[in-house]
Amino acid sequence: MVYKMTLQTAQALDESFQTGMAPDPRLTFAEWADRHFLLPPGSAIKGKIQMDRTPYLIKLLECLSWTSPLRKVVFVKGTQIGATLTSDIIIQATVDLYPVPILMIFGSEDMAVEHVKTRIEPALEDNPRLVGKVRDTMDKRGKSTRKLKVFPGGSLKFAGGATGKSYRTYSAGIVIADDVDTLLEDIGGTASKTGEGSPLELLKNRTDARDGKYKLYYSGTPTISGSSLIWGEFELTDQNYFYVPCPECGEMQVLDFFRIKFDRTDDYLLDSEPYYECVNDDCKRHVEEWEKIIIMQDGEWRPTGVSQDPDAIGFSLSSAYSTLGYTWADMAKGWLKAIKDKRQGDLRGLTHFYNTRLGLAWDQDPGEKIEHSELYARREDYKQIPKEAIIITAGADVQKQRIEVTVVAYGENQERWFIEHKIIGGDPWIPYGSEGSPWDDLETFMATTYPNEYGGRQPILATSVDLGYCSLNASPFIKTLQGTGVEIYGMIGKAGRSRNFINPPNTNKYGIDAWAINVDVGKMLTHNQLKTEDRMIHFSKHASFTENFFHQLTIERLKEKTIDGKATQYWYCPPHAANEATDTTNYSLAAFHIYGQGGLDFEDHREWNERGCPTDGGTGGATITVLDEGISL
Repeated sequence: MVYKMTLQTAQALDESFQTGMAPDPRLTFAEWADRHFLLPPGSAIKGKIQMDRTPYLIKLLECLSWTSPLRKVVFVKGTQIGATLTSDIIIQATVDLYPVPILMIFGSEDMAVEHVKTRIEPALEDNPRLVGKVRDTMDKRGKSTRKLKVFPGGSLKFAGGATGKSYRTYSAGIVIADDVDTLLEDIGGTASKTGEGSPLELLKNRTDARDGKYKLYYSGTPTISGSSLIWGEFELTDQNYFYVPCPECGEMQVLDFFRIKFDRTDDYLLDSEPYYECVNDDCKRHVEEWEKIIIMQDGEWRPTGVSQDPDAIGFSLSSAYSTLGYTWADMAKGWLKAIKDKRQGDLRGLTHFYNTRLGLAWDQDPGEKIEHSELYARREDYKQIPKEAIIITAGADVQKQRIEVTVVAYGENQERWFIEHKIIGGDPWIPYGSEGSPWDDLETFMATTYPNEYGGRQPILATSVDLGYCSLNASPFIKTLQGTGVEIYGMIGKAGRSRNFINPPNTNKYGIDAWAINVDVGKMLTHNQLKTEDRMIHFSKHASFTENFFHQLTIERLKEKTIDGKATQYWYCPPHAANEATDTTNYSLAAFHIYGQGGLDFEDHREWNERGCPTDGGTGGATITVLDEGISL
């Protein structure tokens, strides 16, 4: 008897079959790990592990679980963080409860075999929930194939990714690429011919038969900027970083290695126990390493970008977070050795440190990088404003819970003397004139005068204020002071919109002129002056110019990308990095240019300074008028 099936019945049966093939979503991988996961016998830490030891892995595992709609997780990281541990959990939980085919790819066949021998097979023999569930397959000669194993409802394939055959025939519900940058950029390609394409695209193709029910897990340490596969994938995601609270003030922050403080000997050996310094300048709490695992319990992943793929999420973590045997002292020793090697002309150690410890792609053009430590070391001991420093301006950057201000004096040929950096605490959303408002403190600070070599005191002649964060309160503050004759300007910083540094202002909805400055031009001008041997920029030994200030001033890098076939330069700032010193420096420079746009007579200003800066006679130097065209550097 032949049974004829209707189209509707066939579709219903197919839907039921697909539903039955989908993994059981009762537990997330993290929940399963807390109950049942055992570390492989060869691990540095033995036996059972609780997820609160590595709390940063919980969200990764949740995103990889079948309860999450996300399909791709990208994890760029330093070593000893637990990326391979995550793979172990996925594989063990899949064998136990969530049967689907898994494909795990490595840089070579030897790496695949080694992983099976040292992590997979011992775990399958050691965990009571997995014993007897998995068996090897046999090749045509009847010999056991360690790299292809089967279990009820699923299978495990481990392969080297150097050739195209590893990416064919096998349909997978979960694809794991371990240490992605060990894979070739173009599988099967040579200098003279194009290969089969990107390994990550080929891996994605292995999930095509899964009707959207699949997971991709790509992890690894990055290599060279511009060619690193894992870093390129990460930059396409929302770029999450793990924020932890200071145990003293509670401010959430990324554990930045460059805020881990320690002493060294003259021979670049570690000479003290490292500690982490809170990013809040009003706190600066010294966090000991034993406190790290405590504050991480209240940590959270925060996105710093917008994902170009709604099905993907990206995470970045340096080895500073490691709780798996790698310490801050280990990091400090590695850093000091790398710096010592660099001073001898060997950059390999520094490249390795950036890749494997910081989890950052290495830029092959380190010559453009200005070291913050070198600027800090070259500070000058001028306690009075030099005679050559003729005009003083200030730039104010508005941040959550504070306003940061940098005061700079300018001379001829735009020579600069940095005078002071002020951090004014307080919520900028508290209006000017109200109790606790930082705007009132900013007004007071703008009236500061500085002793000069003539024996008098020089005032701040012009101030620029950031309108980007809290324009609602910054605008009336500016408008009020402008009404009293104070030279104060509202700033909107934009990147790459114009070749001019200063562009004509537009009146904002609060009724003040908002000057548009091209921040890229300002950064380039400062960068070029910092590189000159004749020192066109000077820094005071004032206590406010800390190492952190110079770290912020030099954190951004000039990089290049191709848009529509044309090479374009841009300034790159790491997503979690503070760069307020860069912004305040730009705003101060903008104030100088706007103040002098009608023409500056430096001799008149110098004479005015020599006469003690009298308030009744005026400077006699600058005529303030608004130009119709932009001001180009």
